[in-house]
Amino acid sequence: MPATVETRPRVEGGDVARLDAVKGRVLIADGDARRLARARDAVRSGQGIQADARTDGATVAYADGTTLELAGPVRIGRLTEGPAEGPAAAGKVVALERGTLAVNAARQPKDRPLVFVTPHARVEVVGTRLTLQVAEDATRVDVVEGRVRVVAEGRKPVEVGAGELAVAAAGRA
Repeated sequence: MPATVETRPRVEGGDVARLDAVKGRVLIADGDARRLARARDAVRSGQGIQADARTDGATVAYADGTTLELAGPVRIGRLTEGPAEGPAAAGKVVALERGTLAVNAARQPKDRPLVFVTPHARVEVVGTRLTLQVAEDATRVDVVEGRVRVVAEGRKPVEVGAGELAVAAAGRA
């Protein structure tokens, strides 16, 4: 019986993830500097990704198998990942400013969740599949599989399970 081989992107020191695929015009932002992205490009901590047209998109792949499917128009202000150990231990953080992401998250360590920060909410993921849509006035979270915690500004956390959705906007969650 042949062995099963799973391939994951090679992520090196300082790199948070890699772009597995790029469709159309996608930019990697580093502060005020922007450059055209290509498949297999590394995304370093603090960099962002932007796709302005509906026909633009990209797949971001983390070393643990987590993937983010970006469908334009979309803007991620920055991707970061904290240290694995010590008092400053932190997980992956994606600052999604606008647009839609389809997320397939590998199981995350309990003390290092995958976190999406939008203008309207903070979404903590342990291991799940979901879609995030950020519009000017609201963030919508549709959970396909697993559970997430959505924390809207000034509100109590809301647990959202498979087949459920949450909308966070000014004054509601």
